[in-house]
Amino acid sequence: MKTFVSFRVCFWILGTWVVVSVILIAWSLTEFTKYSTNSELQDQGRLQHGEVDETPDPNKNYKKIILLWGETFKKAMQLANLRNGDFLDNFKCKSTSCEFTTDKSVLENANAVIFDGNNLPESPPAKKKHHVWIFYSNEPPKRNARDNLKNWRNAFNLTMTYKRDSNIRFRLGNFTRRRQSLSKKYNSCGSKKRSVAWINDDCVTQSKREEYVKQLQKHIKVDIFGKCGDYLNCSLSHGRQQKNGQHIDFSNDDRERTQTCMQHIEQHYRFYLSFEEQLCQDYVAPELFETLQQDVIPVIRSGANLNALDAPYSFINTKDFKTPARLAKYLNFLDKNPRKCDQYFEWKNKYIATANRAMFSGAHWCELCAKLNQAHGRRTFHTTLENWWAHNTNCRDPDDLYVLI
Repeated sequence: MKTFVSFRVCFWILGTWVVVSVILIAWSLTEFTKYSTNSELQDQGRLQHGEVDETPDPNKNYKKIILLWGETFKKAMQLANLRNGDFLDNFKCKSTSCEFTTDKSVLENANAVIFDGNNLPESPPAKKKHHVWIFYSNEPPKRNARDNLKNWRNAFNLTMTYKRDSNIRFRLGNFTRRRQSLSKKYNSCGSKKRSVAWINDDCVTQSKREEYVKQLQKHIKVDIFGKCGDYLNCSLSHGRQQKNGQHIDFSNDDRERTQTCMQHIEQHYRFYLSFEEQLCQDYVAPELFETLQQDVIPVIRSGANLNALDAPYSFINTKDFKTPARLAKYLNFLDKNPRKCDQYFEWKNKYIATANRAMFSGAHWCELCAKLNQAHGRRTFHTTLENWWAHNTNCRDPDDLYVLI
């Protein structure tokens, strides 16, 4: 009897275990189905809100195709004597598995497309799911930047600009420390007879730099070269050159003329005005670093935090002077004290200044290639690019022009 009862108990326990197991398996399958369905819905929602699925190709020889969209890039490549293809080899990148092209016929198969943010087409081309679109600009935003971006909302996955909070930030110039310091004694200021020079080809600017220089000229002599100056051909003996009321441009290449002028300025002047057209946070024009390479002291007016630059005492910052008159007073002091003036060249014993004016220069292209090859999973869209670029770039109006002394 006891054996029969024990058998019934065991049978009941076994049956209960089977029923519970079946219920658990059925519940698990149901939940898994729900999870899969919800995941698909979530994925669709994310894609609608701007996420791109991207799986790296297991083929080690596979190269990412990067399409440079527009005439800006074509002209820059021609200027740099670069051809479509593997120009990353010129930059000695660690990752060179990218192929650059300006041929729009490869749009369908391109992995990434780079657009010039200041010269966007009115409407974007068709975007494929696997595309990564990149917003590029090496200059501050134009006044109509917000309007230009209206048709490009949620289009860009990466930003590549001079701004510190860009996904890929590039510098238009930098300082590098010498491996071995020099001990050169500088005697530049005492050997020159002229004080301040400026090259200006843009007569009206947002920063009102032309107004600042007018006020500066009331207290110190400033020789202005260029289309908006008194000496277009960098020869003081010729004075203003005009033809039918217009300035004569003695060279078809403004860049070549500027280089010629800088050679003249370096030989005869102590100071050069490196004033920005716009006072924008983080933006430092390559002109500053080009001037630092010369035997002349840059006087800088910029919206960037120039104190963050590595080489101290390498330039004069207008922010350190409340008015143009006070700046002029300091420059006049240095004119009369060449030893103090020459201290602005001593940084060259420890640092080297490098300018990256050319579009295809610098490590940012290497970084872009590396990012595209490392990317996997999902990449989000920039949903607030209009504000980030056109509104929150912190380009400000000047506050140093009409201050009471």
